[in-house]
Amino acid sequence: MNEQPTIHTERVDDVPLLLAHMERLGLVDILDAHFPAHGNHCGLSLGMIGLIWLAHILSRADHRLHRVRPWAEQMQTTLTTALPAPLRPTDATDDRLADVLHTLSDDAAWAACEGALNQRTLRVSALTPTTVRVDGTTASGSWEVTEDGLFPFGHRKDHRPDQPQVKVMLATLDPLGMPVAVDVLPGQRTDDRLSLPIISRVRASLGTCGLLYGGDSKLGALGTRAHIHHDGDHYLCPLGRVQLPADQLATLVEAALAAPALTPILRPTADSVLLVDADGTPVVCADAWETTAEVTVAVDGTPITWTERRVLVRSRRMQTAQGQALERRLRLAEAESGLPKSCGPCDRAGACADPGRSRFVRPGVRDTPEPGSGNQRPAAERALRGAAEP
Repeated sequence: MNEQPTIHTERVDDVPLLLAHMERLGLVDILDAHFPAHGNHCGLSLGMIGLIWLAHILSRADHRLHRVRPWAEQMQTTLTTALPAPLRPTDATDDRLADVLHTLSDDAAWAACEGALNQRTLRVSALTPTTVRVDGTTASGSWEVTEDGLFPFGHRKDHRPDQPQVKVMLATLDPLGMPVAVDVLPGQRTDDRLSLPIISRVRASLGTCGLLYGGDSKLGALGTRAHIHHDGDHYLCPLGRVQLPADQLATLVEAALAAPALTPILRPTADSVLLVDADGTPVVCADAWETTAEVTVAVDGTPITWTERRVLVRSRRMQTAQGQALERRLRLAEAESGLPKSCGPCDRAGACADPGRSRFVRPGVRDTPEPGSGNQRPAAERALRGAAEP
């Protein structure tokens, strides 16, 4: 009599691939080396438990502790085959995972573990880091606000001061996008004071200097730029109005427009192939002009001076869009004021166009109110001045 076989089916999804990749990175050995377990610890090591938990988070997109054990029971055969020791029922309980999370909260040990993991990743993937992008973001929610907690009230860009927020600073290898360092901080802090700590962690983690750090205008704080240069690295960021006031920017624009020629910037595709138009001519997306400026600032009480490259870029697409928007506002002002209509910026009587600035200038608009009108100019005149003035 033939016996019917017992078939056990498991849905493995991407779990074997995740486990194999983390094992290739040596994640278990790195975690066990930097977070030694308690002497009375039994069962799988902290690194193995962390491996299982990460596989659950990445596969199921769920970080909750109490969901790991049912998931592990459904994948008992897969996990037992992949792990060097059998998975016990108590290895994936929420209290065991909470102990792992508490152990990982040691900031000094975590920084060392992060550096070791980055070094191993660079060796395994044969990567040579040259550029690091630094940026910060915030997340809000209905959390409890405590005096020294992680979720305080702070300035928000979405105009919701009633919600507490947390701030996350992230440093990634560019253009790969691989995270190198992450800082989770209270949400009331400003980004310009958070760039240097994470840059120092990246430098220690990668064990190299001479990197190019890119970021937004908050990376352009004078103290941040000075420390980056002093430590032998480079930076690339836009300068805001605090670092480059309007009068200095206007002087640079005048010098750029007076230059014999601007440098065209071509636009490559993701495969580093230049875009061309129908005639085979490379597409120019912007024009640039470069100058230098000497910067002097004190770092740790010692003044340092370096030469900073400053590049002014004029986007042709933005130039066209601003010119069209200005044209629409001028036509609307003409319609409301009863002025003669025209078909182009150079066809207006007394009007001229400056293509380098993408700005129209119209003389003859009143600067003084009409007699008997008080301090209020007609609506069309105000709109016209708003369109013509920079």
